[in-house]
Amino acid sequence: MNKKLIFIYNAKSDTVSGIKDSIQKIKTGKSECSLCTATWTAFNVKPSWSEKEKRIKIPFVYYHRDDMPEKVENFLEENNISLPTVLLGEDGKFSELVSKENLDKCEGNDDCVWNLLKSSSPEVS
Repeated sequence: MNKKLIFIYNAKSDTVSGIKDSIQKIKTGKSECSLCTATWTAFNVKPSWSEKEKRIKIPFVYYHRDDMPEKVENFLEENNISLPTVLLGEDGKFSELVSKENLDKCEGNDDCVWNLLKSSSPEVS
């Protein structure tokens, strides 16, 4: 089986958007995207998030709202899934593991996001 965790940010992938997001994080400590806040500092992946990611054996894949594969985008549209979100991809099929609503409740806390992942997927420990 070919499993992966798919993290989709509610942000664009271009440089200007990245700079704006970094400035906002410096000023407020948060991004408009709760998943961005949970996984990134203003300039780098959070060290605590990197450590969590190393704990599991299935790959993590990250996309922005403007650079995800068409199959993923179609799944989101067909299922009316809002961004940010975390999906489980398995053999070309997808299921939502963590919704925007639950990610937003974490308010950028990576431990909270990790606990949501653990409770929704046996692959995360």
